[in-house]
Amino acid sequence: MLKNYFHTAIRSFKKNKVYTLISVLSLSFGITCCLTQFAILRHEFTFDSFHKQKDQIYRVVEHEITEKGMKFRGILPSPLPKTLETNLSDSEMVIPMFGPVHANIKINSAQGLKVFTDPRILYTNSSFLANLDFDLIEGGPAQLLDEKGTLFLTEKMAEKYFGKLNPLGQTIKVDDMELTVRGILEDHPTNTNVPFNCIISDLHVKDNYDQYASNWDSYWAGSTYIVKKESSSVTELEAEINQIY
Repeated sequence: MLKNYFHTAIRSFKKNKVYTLISVLSLSFGITCCLTQFAILRHEFTFDSFHKQKDQIYRVVEHEITEKGMKFRGILPSPLPKTLETNLSDSEMVIPMFGPVHANIKINSAQGLKVFTDPRILYTNSSFLANLDFDLIEGGPAQLLDEKGTLFLTEKMAEKYFGKLNPLGQTIKVDDMELTVRGILEDHPTNTNVPFNCIISDLHVKDNYDQYASNWDSYWAGSTYIVKKESSSVTELEAEINQIY
């Protein structure tokens, strides 16, 4: 019975070739559009969902009331993270970030001096890798980011800069800083709000961006994340942050 249905359908297709072609192309186009929209929506609605503590991680934002309504600003003055870390009463973990920013990269190799430009240089400390799930493949530990002269690369950038050479222990000049590669990180997903190619200890921010590092009126590259304790209240935390700020 089923075989007869197929034969009937094939004969119908042969008799109405133009109609069949239009129907098949329309169906294919419709399915393609649906799959594309699904892929886009899935990408947009899963930002940073790979972090195990995603339900406890909050970004500190500034609320500004404008003529068009409430505006949210995630880029905040660079002194804020240290101030919150010192003054928050409930011992939440503060993750400071500065960047990503552009930098010139220089590497001395057997083939001579290699020069690159990297738009994703991120300054932070050990709390970044301790609380966010950007996996360390080689080197480390994360506590090395609390020391000056430390640099972590993603796997992709390590291969770009050093090829098959082991990057650990190699020296990279980032702008005017001589830094040592201390760890290699797995390439992160594209749907993250903190994209980076290279992580540098935030102890260097004051050296290179002092006009922003200590300026409460500067809104350029600083951002702050907080890992909230499960027992603490978001409302109370917000009120305390506003008071400290």
